[in-house]
This record gives sequence, structure tokens and C-alpha cells, in this order.
Amino acid sequence: AQSVGLRRVDLSLGIWDQLISVEIPRQNREVANTGGHSSGPRPATKGSSTIGLSVYGTHVDYVVPGGPAHLSQMLEKGDEICSVDGMAVDMSNVVGCLQGADFVGSTVCLKVLKHVTGQEVDVTLVRVPKSSMENLVRTFQIITLLKQNGHTNEAYEQRTYTQDHQLTMDLVDKLVLLISDVQIEKHTSEVHLKTQFAQLYEDLRSHLRQAYDEIDVLKALELSNGEYKEHV
Repeated sequence: AQSVGLRRVDLSLGIWDQLISVEIPRQNREVANTGGHSSGPRPATKGSSTIGLSVYGTHVDYVVPGGPAHLSQMLEKGDEICSVDGMAVDMSNVVGCLQGADFVGSTVCLKVLKHVTGQEVDVTLVRVPKSSMENLVRTFQIITLLKQNGHTNEAYEQRTYTQDHQLTMDLVDKLVLLISDVQIEKHTSEVHLKTQFAQLYEDLRSHLRQAYDEIDVLKALELSNGEYKEHV
């Protein structure tokens, strides 16, 4: 029988491994929030990438649901950013340090003082294209304005509406929580799909590797039998 040549697939780590790589978010969930300050919040980046974070001084003002800061589930309104990539920050340099080299896919490492527990934690975020979050950012700018208006009109609403009527600020908070939950569920689903694909890909590579090993054994036997026939 004539042996047939086989074109083998490269099984070394490469582009496919980069495509399926995904960072699983930590499980300690802290709900994102928005609004509160009437002036001063600044987005954490002005370039082509973003981490979905707005700061007031060195404190987190809000995190955008669906962005890296939110999906890390480690940042919330009021947390203080103490350092960025090992550099101490203050009001004058925090935005520039968070922006960094402004490369999509690059990481930024934060040391954060939690405002609730007082615990200092390390948070690593990956910058994403700013264009991918423009709609969400705009949505939360509008929500922030709604909450500010609700705060301004709170006394009027309390006097005018019945006791069972929900105030604007309460409705805005519920809307923020709902959007946050939707984004977390979406991200969790995407992570699950990527994890499944990664497992299927690894199983396929394992089966191919086993098949190639068996082919090598058969070829060695074929070569050995041919040499034996020549000697006979």
C-alpha cells in the first residue's frame, strides 16, 4: 500500500491561544454606583482606550457597567486610588497615570483603599477601546444628570407626591443596579462560552497530538517492514 502524506496542524501555542485567553473575574461582587458629585468628576482616560472609570480627585466617582473597572467587581464609588503602576497619585496626576500609554490591551495596576472596609487591595485592569463603551458612557452621563436633578428636586417630590410614590433618585439607583446586573450576566455568559471553547480547543489539540503519535508509530512500522523485506 502506498503511504499518504499528511499535512499536520501546528499544535504549538500561538494565535488560537491568544484568541481564547480570558480573565475570569473575581467572585467578591461589589455593586457599581453612579452620580453623587455635582461637579468635578473626570473620566479616567481621554485617549483611544478606557478602563470605564471616572474619578473625583483620587476617589472613584463611578464605574461604567460593562467596563473593565465594573467587571473586575473590585471597585465602587468612594474607593480611593492610592497608586497606579507603583506610582503614588494625587489630584494633579491621577488621570494621566490611569491613562498611561493609552494602548488597548495594556494593563494598569491600582492600589486601592476601600471606603467601606478600609482595606487596601490591588486591582489589575485591562484597557479596552473607548469606542466600544461610548454608548454606555453617554448613558451614564445622562443618568448622572438625572440623579443630580432628582437630588435638587427631592424636597419638592417629597412634599408633592404620596408616600408610596418612588422618588427620582430611588428610581435612578434601581436603574443603575439593573444595568449593572445585565452587564455582569452578559460578561459571565461570554466568559462561560470562551471557557467552553477553550476546553473544546484543548481537547481537539490533544486528540490531534495523539493521532499524530499513532501515525508516527505506523510509519515507523512501515519503514521497518520495508527494510526487513529488502534484507529478505
